[in-house]
Formats: sequence, C-alpha cells, structure tokens
Amino acid sequence: MGLGVLIAAGAAEVTLRTFEVRGVVEKLVPDKREAVVRHEAIPGYMSAMTMPLRAGAPGDLAGLKAGDTITFRLNVTDHDGWMDHVKVVASAPLGARPLAPALPNLDPIQPGQPFPDATLTDERGREFDLKSYRGNAVAITFIFTRCPYPNFCPRITGNFAAVQSALSADARAPKNWRLLSITIDPEHDTPAALRAYADGRQADPAHWRFATGSLRAITTLALRCGLNFWDENGAIQHNLRTIVIDASGKVRRIFPGGEWKPAEVAAELREGASVQP
Repeated sequence: MGLGVLIAAGAAEVTLRTFEVRGVVEKLVPDKREAVVRHEAIPGYMSAMTMPLRAGAPGDLAGLKAGDTITFRLNVTDHDGWMDHVKVVASAPLGARPLAPALPNLDPIQPGQPFPDATLTDERGREFDLKSYRGNAVAITFIFTRCPYPNFCPRITGNFAAVQSALSADARAPKNWRLLSITIDPEHDTPAALRAYADGRQADPAHWRFATGSLRAITTLALRCGLNFWDENGAIQHNLRTIVIDASGKVRRIFPGGEWKPAEVAAELREGASVQP
C-alpha cells in the first residue's frame, strides 16, 4: 500500500510515496549500489516487473545474494526512486541461478559508425525515415508512456525536456539539433497517445518528436543501440540507452543507463551540429 507524504525541500514540496513490496533478488550490482529485483505487482502503482533498484544506503544491500526473497520499501517521488528497509524472508536455495544475461545485441553500433536507418511514424501520424535527419545533430532514446518508475522513462523524458529548454533559450546555440523519443510499446503508444504525452511535456515539434513503428523495426533498431526490452507477464522490462548522432549521421556518443546529465547531451548536440553532412 502506498503512503503519500509531503517533504519540504527549500521553497518546494515533494510528494513521497512509499510502497511495501516483496520480490526476489536476481542480481547485485554493488558498484552502482543496485539490486536487480523481480518484484510482485504493486497495487495502484505498477505491474510485476524485473528491474534494477537503487538502495537508499550501502548497508541496505548488506548480506544479500542472488536468489534471496526479500521485502522492502519502495520510495518514489516525481523524479527519483529508491529501496530501503530490506529484509530477507527466505534465503536463496542451493544452486539458485542469477538473472540470465540480456539477449545479445544485433551487430551493436559503436561511436564513429553510421547510425542505422529505420522507417517510423511520428506523434502526428507522419511517416519518416531516420536518414531524413541528415544535416542535424540528433539525440535518440527509447521510452514508453506507461512507464511509472521515476528513474527510468520519466527521468529520460525529463532530461530531454531540460535539453530542449537549454538549447532553445541559448541564442548562440545551433538550430540544427533534434530530439527523438522512440516508444518500445507500439501496441499502446499510438501516434495519438504519443502526441498527448508530448503535449504534456511541452515538446516543441520543430525540435523534439516522439515516434512509433512496427515492432520489428523498433526491436531491430533497439538491439543495434544496445537496448533490450521484453514482455514479462504483461509488463515491459527494459534497460536504457541514449545515442547522440552528429550531422553527418554517425554515432557521436552512447549514454548507457539514466545517470547522464542534460548538459552532457546538450554539449554533444552543440558540437555534433557543426559536423559537415
């Protein structure tokens, strides 16, 4: 059950929701203070999922091992999420196996290589090819509009909004920069759904588009970018990737995960925009 609490943060107030959750530890990532947890459905918040969760403090993961069944508190605000009060309720059975590795990438692209082409449809129902971006520096990421956890799609989308604000407000910034958010949930994220999502985030269609397409096209492109996504009991599981392409159509930089800062992507777009097509 989730509890809402208002926390004073300077002049602003932050709404904190806390849920009591049960799950199984699939993998530990100590250097990131994370545990990959296969958790049960959280009523009123999200479906059952397997996802990396950041611990509130290093000690929250002490003594845990893959296969342990745990209970914990999941704390979420509009912009962050973390787990604490972790308790082992059943130790890993002998011979327990950790989470299987993600599906292998399909010829993963590297910095300096041309970005692959694909045919997609934007939030206004217009079909376009990625090669049409040639001459522009482009940041491309993958999201789905129903993703509730603040450290995943909402954070990436919020970061793109910050990049848009920074570049739009800078009179010295180049004009040939673009942002592209591609859904990994094409069944639900129709052009109309994407347009409502874009409008809710004040996306400027001249610079920031949202796109869907065939599941085959999206899957192929995602795998080329090092992003894996799959359906697990009706819930979408995925990792995170953001790719910056220069104006010549080549990969400039790959940002894994969601820890990158808007200023980093904005800087890459500024420099990538000056590359000759």
